[in-house]
Amino acid sequence: MVGQSRRRLGFGIVLLLILLLLFEGVSAVGVRVLGGMGFIWSPESASDYPTYLAERDPVLGWPRPGSYGEGELSASGTRVDPGMGDTAAPCVAVYGDSFTWGDEVGPADAYPAVLGTLLGCRVANFGTPGYGSDQAFLRYRESSEHAAPVAVLGHYSENIIRNVNRYRGFMSNGGFGFKPRFKFEGGRLALLPIPTLSTAEFERLGDAAVLPDEYFTPGGGAGIVESKFPFTWTLLRSLGHYRFRARLAGAPSYAEFYGADHASGALDVTEAILLEFVRLAQERGQVPILLLIPDEKDLIEVQAGRPLPYAPLLERLVDAGIRVPDVAGAAIEALGDREPCALYTRCGGAHFNPEGYALVAQSLQPVIREAIERAQRTRPEAN
Repeated sequence: MVGQSRRRLGFGIVLLLILLLLFEGVSAVGVRVLGGMGFIWSPESASDYPTYLAERDPVLGWPRPGSYGEGELSASGTRVDPGMGDTAAPCVAVYGDSFTWGDEVGPADAYPAVLGTLLGCRVANFGTPGYGSDQAFLRYRESSEHAAPVAVLGHYSENIIRNVNRYRGFMSNGGFGFKPRFKFEGGRLALLPIPTLSTAEFERLGDAAVLPDEYFTPGGGAGIVESKFPFTWTLLRSLGHYRFRARLAGAPSYAEFYGADHASGALDVTEAILLEFVRLAQERGQVPILLLIPDEKDLIEVQAGRPLPYAPLLERLVDAGIRVPDVAGAAIEALGDREPCALYTRCGGAHFNPEGYALVAQSLQPVIREAIERAQRTRPEAN
């Protein structure tokens, strides 16, 4: 009887181990799939890291602006404008990310080009795909070209996340990419320069001490986890990812970052960046315009009777006396009974299509025209 009991116990232990191994194998597949979707971070090989350091922009981060838009860049680094050309002095200069650049459409359909046609003057497009509004502001700050009487800084709603991020791989898990970021403490905006890590430090990137002031470090408040054994535990921990939390709440992934009490401080940082752009543009004798660009998910929220996810930022800017063109309101009116994705290249996350970009330009036109007239009356010589 004792021998039979031992055999049964042994068989049970072996069966349990087999089941655990099978479950761990399935979990490993799940971790790989979620990693490909950006929900779980996997350390990258440092073999190409020195090449990246040599090619990136030393101030702005990510790849340098000139690495985008091959064949569509003018000599001054703006996106080409088939309608207005690239040599005339600009009446407006716009800075921002891919929504300013005009991703997924040709140069003539980007909103700055459409705006230039409406205004009858050149609008210089300094948009750079992938940039946060912090990098877009830095590109403006570092620019020596201040000839345009009006300057526009675009803030795409999801950029609030980028504004508290320093390493892109923690969010998208694809390719190298470091950037500077701003901190707002004690009522002051301070720039943390782009990180320059040694290869040894890069290999320890998951350690919070290697990259301080990074909100998306694995194990932190964003819920990012590193892919490691046991994969079952990694898979369970990944359910705390901020994007999973948002799905459970039925909200856009970036919505929580607009909370005044969010641990990242993203709302305070973003507000301070935009207000610093306003201050600097005025100091340079330009009329500043802030443009809040809605994502498809923002418009879905409004159509459902809920407030814009970026409403807290908008309210702060309005309270500061800043007039902000109502692109979201114009989009809702233009949509009528249509789904919000009718203004984007596809449903479920994309850039504007030509109709959407034209709507942005039309929303800006009266504000810009008024700003140009005001600048012509009051502007001193450009610095």
